[in-house]
Amino acid sequence: MKKFLVLAWLGCLSLAAAAKGGAAASPRGLAPDASPLSSVATVTFPPVDIAALMAQDGLVGGPGVPMRVGDAREVFITPETHGTWESLADGSSLWRVQLHMPAALWMNATFTYFEIPQGGEIRFYNPQGTWVEGPYTYEDNKAHRVLGLPLVNGDRTVIEVVLPAGLATRPRLEIGEVVGG
Repeated sequence: MKKFLVLAWLGCLSLAAAAKGGAAASPRGLAPDASPLSSVATVTFPPVDIAALMAQDGLVGGPGVPMRVGDAREVFITPETHGTWESLADGSSLWRVQLHMPAALWMNATFTYFEIPQGGEIRFYNPQGTWVEGPYTYEDNKAHRVLGLPLVNGDRTVIEVVLPAGLATRPRLEIGEVVGG
């Protein structure tokens, strides 16, 4: 258990050092003009069983074989299939989805397709807004169209997209993996 927690903690520190955020700008989804998080759709996964993962790793592992840092779940989440869209007072559009993996100490997600239009922003944060990653913007679009998000502490996270008023182009986004550990 100690080895797993140490690896998870080191992973958190190294990713946090390279990430865009930590306690960055407050998410738009937590602003007074946005609907409360209680009204935002939640995707709930089966709980993470850290003890079972460690036991499995002990059976197949050994010297030189790295242990898993978390439990990966394959998903298909897009702004068209999950989450909640709303219009804000300034005319901008906000999409949010909550991800919940009971017993997880942290979570992250991977966009297996990531294309955000110029002017759009994505943030990944805990519901309290005390840990915020982003914004990820048009400049983060890459030819391979993949974007891995860093770890956010806790068993519940929010992904939000904000599009400015008048922007007709919607993002093309697909979350293909969610990991909790």
